[in-house]
Amino acid sequence: MKSYFLSFFALAILLTTSCKDDDCVAGNLETVIVGEWKVSVGVLPVGDVEFEANGDLIDPSGVLIDGEVGGGVILDHKSYNVESNSRFSVRADNGTDFVEYDIDVNEYTCDEIIMVALGTELKLTRK
Repeated sequence: MKSYFLSFFALAILLTTSCKDDDCVAGNLETVIVGEWKVSVGVLPVGDVEFEANGDLIDPSGVLIDGEVGGGVILDHKSYNVESNSRFSVRADNGTDFVEYDIDVNEYTCDEIIMVALGTELKLTRK
């Protein structure tokens, strides 16, 4: 009976550890950035964003980019473009007008990106 219990226990441990995503290798930023992220300044959470594989940026709170031009015209389409493993740009537009700027990436892993946007260090943590 003990051998069955030990075998079951060993199998349970094996299945539990094999399901973890600890084997992630942070390749290109272009691939790593895709997904949902929590954004924080220091330890203070400021919002959530999602980088879609097609280049769209979902940033409902405007924590990375927000825009309005002349008389209250909202720039409601948001996108991003990875230029290198150390820089990407974000853009808000309405088809005619736009706001765009670069974000420098200091370091990244599969689950965390440390970056500087408009002089402020931000941390993205994968949701």
